[in-house]
Amino acid sequence: GSASPALDSFDIVEAVDVLKKLPKGWCLEKVFSMEKWKEKQEHLQVLSGILDVARLAPNDGYAALVPPLQRLLKSECNIPVLTEVAKCAGLMAKGLRKDFERPARQLLPLALARIPDKSAWRPNVLIDRVEQMLWAIPFEFFLDELRPSLTNKSAFVKKEAITFLFRTLDLPGVQHNCP
Repeated sequence: GSASPALDSFDIVEAVDVLKKLPKGWCLEKVFSMEKWKEKQEHLQVLSGILDVARLAPNDGYAALVPPLQRLLKSECNIPVLTEVAKCAGLMAKGLRKDFERPARQLLPLALARIPDKSAWRPNVLIDRVEQMLWAIPFEFFLDELRPSLTNKSAFVKKEAITFLFRTLDLPGVQHNCP
C-alpha cells in the first residue's frame, strides 16, 4: 500500500499567544540604544525565550518585530547578538509557518547575504536559523534567493551555498512543503 504521510505535530498542538508574555514596556527597538553587546543579547533573549514554543498563535505584533530584525540581520557584527537575532527570526518562522511567509521573505535575503561572513555563516549562528525559515517560505523562493551565491566568484561562498542547498533537501520543513 501507499505510505501514509508522517503526522505533523504542528497540526495537533495548540497555538500559543506568546507576545503578551513580554515584560511590560519591552520593545525590540530599545536594542539600538544599548551600547554593551551583553545588554543587547539579554534583551533579545527575552524575545527568543518566549518564542521557543511548538506553535505560535498568529498576531499582528510579529510584523512590528520584522524591521528591527532586518536592520540587525543586515548590520550586527557581534556574533552572540547576531545569533539571538537569527534565533528570533527562525523561531517565528518555525512557530508561525505560512503565517510568517511575508516577513520570512524579507529576512531570508539578508541572512543569505551574510554567507561570505565566515564568522556569521556557521551552524550555531545563522545556518540552523535560516533552515527554520524554510518552514515559512516556498522552496522556490529560497532557491531564487540562494542562486546568486551558487554562482558566486568566491569559492567559499559557492561551496557554502551548495552545501547548504543539499542540507536543506532533507529538512522536515522542506519535505513537508515539497512532498
